[in-house]
Amino acid sequence: MKSLSKKLAIVTIFVVALGVVLVGAFVTDPVSANAKEDLLVAHEEAMGGAAAIAKIKNISRSGTAEMGGAFGEMAGSVTESIVIGQKYHQNMDLGVFAEISAWNGKAGWSKNSMEGLSEIEGDDLEFLSMQATVSMLHSLWRAYGSISFKALPDESYEGRDYHVLELQTGDMTFYVDKETKLLGGVTLPFEDAELGESELTIYFDDYNEYEGVQIANTVGMDIGDGIVEIEMSYSETKVNTNIDDKIFEKP
Repeated sequence: MKSLSKKLAIVTIFVVALGVVLVGAFVTDPVSANAKEDLLVAHEEAMGGAAAIAKIKNISRSGTAEMGGAFGEMAGSVTESIVIGQKYHQNMDLGVFAEISAWNGKAGWSKNSMEGLSEIEGDDLEFLSMQATVSMLHSLWRAYGSISFKALPDESYEGRDYHVLELQTGDMTFYVDKETKLLGGVTLPFEDAELGESELTIYFDDYNEYEGVQIANTVGMDIGDGIVEIEMSYSETKVNTNIDDKIFEKP
């Protein structure tokens, strides 16, 4: 991705690069195969169960967004519209910086206050399109099975204990809360022309039930251990509501 501004809207909520598991052979992990499957089943049940998840056809959200770090302090609003597996739209307005990004099922585009209107292609488009999910971990498991993960040693962070699963390719690591079995965070490599190579951490908190499914009301992003920090707090979430298809189309 060529600029931070393009990256911000693409990776801030429900980032899941399914494409990273499409290339290369999976490594068999027989010792922890049953444990991985049991954990992923428990995660699905904690979310609300397969039947409830399948009933979620779209999600519409709005709330506040805050950014801090090397680019200064900014605050504003964020809206997000998801048609599960089909379309995605996000509008983040931080005052001095605003960006809309969207995927209509075939093509992606973005429009921001610094670079205007542009198409989103390649890896950027893959990142954007894969945000059209309820849970990134659940979607990967259902698409590719537990063989696509390897189990790592458990970890603790800020008083919480986590089971850790990593994609066999090593490109993405998932942290599942031991107590709730909900997704607490994800880490993946990050590379930017301005910031260089670092690590991106996405965290999920403040889960609430919507139509029987647990969805995080707080979603945050940390690039390079504080170089850029973004936190979105959703105050309104509607499930299976009316979403205007026009918002997904390039203006």
